[in-house]
Amino acid sequence: MRNCIDFDPTELEAALTDLDSAYNPAERMLRHPFGSPGYHTQHAGEWVHGTRVAGEYALALCDSGDADRLSRAVGIIDRLLSLQDTNPDSNTYGIWSWFLEEPLPDMAPPDWNWADFIGTYLIQIAMDHGDRLPPDTADRLDQGALHAARSIIRRDVGPAYTNIALMGTHVTFCVGEHYRDDEVLAYARARLRRFVEHTREHGAFSEYNSPTYTSLAARIIARMGRDIEDEAAQPLVSWLYDLVWGDIAQHFHPPTRQWSGPHSRNYSTLLGTRELAFFQRALGGNVRLMDGPLAPDPRPPASRPAARRSTSSTSSPFMSRARSSRSTAKARRPSSAQPTSTTRSRSPASTEATSGTSSAPSSATGTAPIHLRSRSRSSTMAMITHPRASSPSSPGLMSSPPSSSPPMAATRT
Repeated sequence: MRNCIDFDPTELEAALTDLDSAYNPAERMLRHPFGSPGYHTQHAGEWVHGTRVAGEYALALCDSGDADRLSRAVGIIDRLLSLQDTNPDSNTYGIWSWFLEEPLPDMAPPDWNWADFIGTYLIQIAMDHGDRLPPDTADRLDQGALHAARSIIRRDVGPAYTNIALMGTHVTFCVGEHYRDDEVLAYARARLRRFVEHTREHGAFSEYNSPTYTSLAARIIARMGRDIEDEAAQPLVSWLYDLVWGDIAQHFHPPTRQWSGPHSRNYSTLLGTRELAFFQRALGGNVRLMDGPLAPDPRPPASRPAARRSTSSTSSPFMSRARSSRSTAKARRPSSAQPTSTTRSRSPASTEATSGTSSAPSSATGTAPIHLRSRSRSSTMAMITHPRASSPSSPGLMSSPPSSSPPMAATRT
């Protein structure tokens, strides 16, 4: 049985093969054509080195399990961390510019969402691959993830900005748990409760029924269910997952393979191969929405993690999580928010250059939440997306919530 963030390792390898050709060893980043949604950037060049795609690529390289790819990932991580604003007194503390070629002061304005997007990649690498990294890189990675989390807390996005509200919750929850930072963890718990209360009040996400952001929300919530260990949080996350897939099931039209409106935010009239591939993968291939194999997306292709067998079970309504390796790593973590290299024990790698109280709301569909247990667990998840798909910084608008409908039966196997 598959979760919407659990993918076949052959897809990861195919995606990495395509991306490898764009790697620039001189900059330790991917080089790609410049694209812009029309805001934040003033860059006018034809080619750029994007920071977000660099984080995604580094995560995918780590997920591959290949020693040579890990060596490249170490170089990219070091390069990416060197581009983060780490000055707590700065207005752009904890974030990155979009492109290497356009520093933060040159953006109009900088995009604070990059703390959420890149913070996601950093904490996933730290949780799933930290012990495979050289100690100095791992220490800097820890600090980078903490800077990103503190930037997210400082900004404190409200629950109406659905995708960033969810993403920041995931990042701060994982950072708080992984580094045993009580302040960050308390913030994450309160933010999750606030988001659920807001969503219950309105009956839907503020960024409702959006082909772009509802599918993104489904992936973020799935990662929250997989990664968050707080037992009090899991029923809330499960309810959100049930809600998001119920919304998708209600509005997706199988005969035309299209997602019906109204949409709060959308960037195209018809669904493209990316969304259809997402549905088909999420449903474990039980529903065919595309002809032939799932070829890599050309914007550039989406990469997925290699699955590994879980060695333990959990009461979480999501897939089984291999807690043993993370628990061992956490036992070595310092209790303070400032990690130190003396707490680490890692395999050498070469380089190329808790308890809160909350009750779960009843299911929006009137049924039990979707339980996506899996015989395998992906070590982490990397979504390689084109920089032009970056999230705008304005919140979506609320509209009439859709009526209730059971989630896709095809998600159960």
